[in-house]
Amino acid sequence: MNQTVIRLDRVSKSFRRYKNTGDRVLDLILRSSARGHEFWALKDVDMEVVEGHTIGILGRNGSGKSTLLQIVVGTMRPTRGTVQVNGRISALLELGTGFNPEFTGRQNVFYNGRILGVTQEEMEARFDDIAAFADIGDFLDYPVKTYSSGMYMRLAFSVAISVNPKILIVDEALAVGDARFQQRCISKIKQLREQGVSILFVSHDSDAVRRLCDHAIVLERGRVVNQGSAINMTNWYLSLMSVNFDLERQKMIEQAALEQEEPSEDHTLQDLAPLEEVDVNRADATREAALDLKQFEDEFKYYRHGDGAARINKILIRNSRGEVTGTVFMGEIVSLEFYADFYSDQDTHIMGFYLRDRLGTDIIGLNTFQEHARVPPVNRGERVNYRFTFRIDVRPGVYGISPALAYNQIETRYLDWIDNAEILRVSDPDTSRNVFGAYLPPQRRVKVSKVEKGDGQSAPGHDERVADSVTF
Repeated sequence: MNQTVIRLDRVSKSFRRYKNTGDRVLDLILRSSARGHEFWALKDVDMEVVEGHTIGILGRNGSGKSTLLQIVVGTMRPTRGTVQVNGRISALLELGTGFNPEFTGRQNVFYNGRILGVTQEEMEARFDDIAAFADIGDFLDYPVKTYSSGMYMRLAFSVAISVNPKILIVDEALAVGDARFQQRCISKIKQLREQGVSILFVSHDSDAVRRLCDHAIVLERGRVVNQGSAINMTNWYLSLMSVNFDLERQKMIEQAALEQEEPSEDHTLQDLAPLEEVDVNRADATREAALDLKQFEDEFKYYRHGDGAARINKILIRNSRGEVTGTVFMGEIVSLEFYADFYSDQDTHIMGFYLRDRLGTDIIGLNTFQEHARVPPVNRGERVNYRFTFRIDVRPGVYGISPALAYNQIETRYLDWIDNAEILRVSDPDTSRNVFGAYLPPQRRVKVSKVEKGDGQSAPGHDERVADSVTF
């Protein structure tokens, strides 16, 4: 059984806020708190982190994320509650934390190592690796006050991962720096996970939380308002954003969605033709899909939100022959059809969908706005059909289809959104082929030829193979 490395039990943190400096000084002199206003940055937070797990922390600015991390690290004490930490912690908090701006980068490396309990000799042995990962050149011998924020983060991250931490804490640090270094950091975090390091990860990047974290908690006004799998919580957090963090309204929307799952005369498409049966005779892969889907049911969680002004009521997946199916072949032209009923007048709106893999990564995203499709005004009581036709060039596997109706492209306001409303299985008709990436380009050219030694020109008799392709 994995050991618990972090445990928080009803942790709360309060601060005194003052309207002006004079009130603060008077309270310090008189040793009172009459002029200050009590503010609770955290309230009764419970959290447990198990060895080797990565926990994402979501919340808007001011929700208490940074305060929580500082309490875990030990740079801040809770007002009440208990904190238990087992193991060496290495943390990347706010830029500037832990580094002396007057020291050079080299001096700060050893300074931080001593703070983290690493001897001078150990840091000297690791210094070359730290310098190589940071890759800031001769700036190592200049004061860090001359660094850009990206250079600072490079050095801070390099030091943090070099001290063999049992617990790594990252607070929005990856938002700084160039894309190449961010990718290196993410790869390193994945490597640390595999080595059993526990990680607390704070980020506004929901894709990063989905890809890196096992579990996530959502903080709002200092309280944990929801927690669960990283995929479910990032989706729930996006839903909370769409109602401007109004928790009561969010609960009402969720309750309405649950109630409307029951068939009713007003909210179903009973007058439409029923779904056709899946063609189980089209290749063995179709029959295999029905057997394999059960093992993925828990990974594609259904979740619905939106204000209910319209409702997506039916989804059809059609293969290149127009047949309704749950399995399509890579390279095949497919159509996704969505039917929606409107319970309000809408002068304009957007319909779109995501095709996501089991980790919640967005593989395909299409909507009517980006495709410049004409969307007519809709009146209350009308029904609209949307059909997206495209070629499937993603790797074989199982994908969730998440459709959404939005008011416009700019606001995060939804009439209806369904995570994993349907499951799509993609099979490869060429069973001898392996697809290693997420995407297989439809037009490919591979050329293999022999050359004479010392000659860069192709020799006669080269073999050139051109893959079949379809352009549309």
